[in-house]
Amino acid sequence: MLLEVTAYETEAEQLNEELMREGLLTGTGEKESYEVREIYARHSRLFEPANVRARLAERQDMRTLNLAEFAVEGHIGLRLAEESERLVNAEMQAVVRFDGRDVPYRSAPVLIQNQEDRRVRLEWDRAHRRVMESLNPLYAELWARTRQIAVELGFTDYRSMCDELKRLQLDWLREAAEEILRATAAGWPERVAGALRSVGASPEDGSAADISHFMRARRFDGAFPAERLLGCLKETLAGLGIRLEEQANLHLDIEDRPLKSPRAFCAPVRVPQEVWLVIKPHGGQDDYNSLLHEAGHAEHFTHVDPALPFALRSLGDTSVTETYAFLFNNLLFNERWLTGHLGERDWSEFLEFNRFCETWMLRRYCAKLLYELEMHSLDEERARALYEETLGRHLLVRISPERFLADVDEGFYVAQYLRAWMLEAQLRARLEGEFGPEWFRRPAAGEMLKGLWRLGDSLDAPALALKMGADGLSPEPLIRALTRN
Repeated sequence: MLLEVTAYETEAEQLNEELMREGLLTGTGEKESYEVREIYARHSRLFEPANVRARLAERQDMRTLNLAEFAVEGHIGLRLAEESERLVNAEMQAVVRFDGRDVPYRSAPVLIQNQEDRRVRLEWDRAHRRVMESLNPLYAELWARTRQIAVELGFTDYRSMCDELKRLQLDWLREAAEEILRATAAGWPERVAGALRSVGASPEDGSAADISHFMRARRFDGAFPAERLLGCLKETLAGLGIRLEEQANLHLDIEDRPLKSPRAFCAPVRVPQEVWLVIKPHGGQDDYNSLLHEAGHAEHFTHVDPALPFALRSLGDTSVTETYAFLFNNLLFNERWLTGHLGERDWSEFLEFNRFCETWMLRRYCAKLLYELEMHSLDEERARALYEETLGRHLLVRISPERFLADVDEGFYVAQYLRAWMLEAQLRARLEGEFGPEWFRRPAAGEMLKGLWRLGDSLDAPALALKMGADGLSPEPLIRALTRN
């Protein structure tokens, strides 16, 4: 049945809510299995070839562009619903076993990160990677089918499909990633070596698991007490003129459940009427980082203009909402914010640690982009080797090849993150230039942010950069922030 655009958008919103709620229930660990086939089946007409072709043919403004992307992604999701369920349920049911102890597969990364004894840490990491390897055939099947469907829809290949639908400018982004890698290379070997030695590893045999433990940074836990976590968030928002306790459309879930995803997330079930912020606390500065990041998403979604059509409230360039998430978690780079909310102390060591972590993540995502731009045209053996070599060369630690598929998100999300990093640096420069280094204490800054948040997904990242007064997306402000002395 061919649907005209308004009817299509109405049903698309219904489907999106049902999928978001299913993801929320499984992500919070309140539901033991992930079941989307029935949801897709109820709305399957949205993704029939005739409706997908109609949405692709209608592309002319941001609303119809977003709906076309939704149609294609939904078409793929519908056809791969069985495979997706199989993979998610396999991950939820998988158990990592070591030294007579069983740990849920999804909880193992947190256990590994918190393990002080390096020998035990690496043994748990090996056990975790063995389970990951057992899941790789499911990932491989999912990716093979995805690439096949992209071609069937008339695109040259999967990369071209994502680039065209999401307007990612992947060739330009590759150049930007290479520029960032060059700009942050000076002194990087010494910084990595120092981080590894601090957790009992040598530069010659250091692994990503060692860096993960370094980033857990227990030595800073005393400065980031659990009892101040929500208070810091409430006070930060209050400084911007936002009362968290008065946001009836924002719900927080910070309970610890065995099946809860270790990866913090924001679930915009109905934008802006029902938004969930979900984290699995495990202590220290990382909890603050996670909560602030997801709060950036949540505040964006809860402030979207409800009069906007669904396609401009809940669909579109995810680089934009990631920008607001980075803006909030990057408050941990601001010594004035740290002192104001967590007390007077010498923050220099923490700030240096935070800059290392930011540089590590940025270099990792730049390397991931370089890998993902090639991996979709390679067989598994060559993709595995390229993953290990590319990330290893830019991060300077041993990279586990078993992660070559699990470390790849759908739709070139790696590109969305890189665009967001750039846009956030531009937005932060604008805020600091207009309201000073303590912009987070200025209700006027909050009003400026609310004005941007109200736009929802009406603008993509390059257009939003232009609206903020820049010439477009640029890596330069980000590079300056990371390389300043």
